[in-house]
Amino acid sequence: MAVVRHFPVEAQQTAMCIAYYENRSYNPFEVSPTGDYGVMGINAYWQRERLAKMGLTPADLFIVDTNVRVAADIWQEQSFNPWAT
Repeated sequence: MAVVRHFPVEAQQTAMCIAYYENRSYNPFEVSPTGDYGVMGINAYWQRERLAKMGLTPADLFIVDTNVRVAADIWQEQSFNPWAT
């Protein structure tokens, strides 16, 4: 699974919970009304610079492994704070 591949062990359970609450159906093609893409709910607008730096487009976020890789990149810089309500 992508979470195991991209997150360290200590963050995997939280990452799985975030995926559940961001996208309860785990539908990789879901886009929320606020522009959150895929299983981890990556916001393409707020993460546009990161996506560009990683050579990605919003459409790439429909690929589960890519979506989780971007989430892990965000986590490395900001912990899980961007997903906090």
